[in-house]
Parts: sequence; structure tokens; C-alpha cells
Amino acid sequence: LTNLLDAYFTGAWLVGDPLMIEAAFTAVLQNSLDATNAGGEVSVTGGFERHQPNGELSARVAVSDSGCGMERDIVSRAMEPFFSSRRGRSGLGLSMASRIIEQHGGLLRISSVAGQGTQVNITLPVINSSETPDR
Repeated sequence: LTNLLDAYFTGAWLVGDPLMIEAAFTAVLQNSLDATNAGGEVSVTGGFERHQPNGELSARVAVSDSGCGMERDIVSRAMEPFFSSRRGRSGLGLSMASRIIEQHGGLLRISSVAGQGTQVNITLPVINSSETPDR
């Protein structure tokens, strides 16, 4: 994952705990892989957004899958702790990922269509390497 995202985010710095961010992305990717049957597809894309009027820079990562998708009522509960639509799961993956992203000043949003797949959009504040303070 790191090598894949490096291609999108060269020159940007995320201020935070790298192990926690990795855990959040791992949970999102694991959910996508679990929902996708053999022959299906999971893709990760990314880019930058500059927010107006303050001009803050954010990294945007989308994890999309061609899996089973979720009904609207499942999407609305997907980030609740201990909620899972799958038997034998703890229901902590997406709730943990969402909290970690929020703790780093970001946002995690889920969009899904039953039978068509799911997309998880993660936005995190970053600073450009040219704006990075000397250490």
C-alpha cells in the first residue's frame, strides 16, 4: 500500500501516527477484500485537494470494490462500534478506521450500492514538503 500511495502523494507530509494510519487503511482494505468475490476488483486511487477559502491541502484516497455492496441501512450503521453484517466479525474495523482518521483531522465516508460495490473515501490534511518546518 505504501508504494502505491507514494505515487500519488510524493512531496506531501501527513502529521500523525503512521502505525495508526496504517491500521485504518488496513481495516478499510480488508473490508473491501472480504466483500469482493474471486475475479472482482479492489482499487485504490488518490490525489490532492486544496480547500477554499483557507487553501489548506488535503490528501484524498478512495478505496473502491466491485463487491456485494451494502443496503442504505447497513451503510448508515457501518461505522458503529460492534456492528457487522457478517457473521463472526467483531464490527470494529470501520469504526476504528473512522475514529483514527478523525483523530488525524480527516474524514472517512462510505458510499455503496447493493449489488454494485462500495467506495470508501478518506480525506486527510497534509502539508506540502516545501511548507514542512525544519526538524
